[in-house]
Amino acid sequence: MPLGFTRHHQLTTYAIRLCDGGERTFDLECSVKGRVLMDELCASLGLHVHRYFGLRFTDGLNLTRWLFLNKSLHCQLGDTGTVLHFNVRFYALNPDFLEEEAARYYFFAQVRRDIRHLRSEYY
Repeated sequence: MPLGFTRHHQLTTYAIRLCDGGERTFDLECSVKGRVLMDELCASLGLHVHRYFGLRFTDGLNLTRWLFLNKSLHCQLGDTGTVLHFNVRFYALNPDFLEEEAARYYFFAQVRRDIRHLRSEYY
């Protein structure tokens, strides 16, 4: 590489909708793995243990998929402005075992949203 040459990596903005209706955006290189985006999001939410949560998106075939944390964002999402959704991936049998306040908050925000969605489907 010539002296003074800096490689410019393409940054992509990733928008994430939260369980409580909020939204966060992150500018990351598209070559990073899903783990980086998840870690950035959880750090911004004050969430240290995030094994119950995941990021989902709708692909080009209109199928809902979970983001793989060990694969690059570009490989999974491409270059498009895909909106990701932060959701509960695994429901705890007993929510009292969720030790973190932030984990309980987003867990119950998801439950509330699911109930509202179910209620609007049938009324």
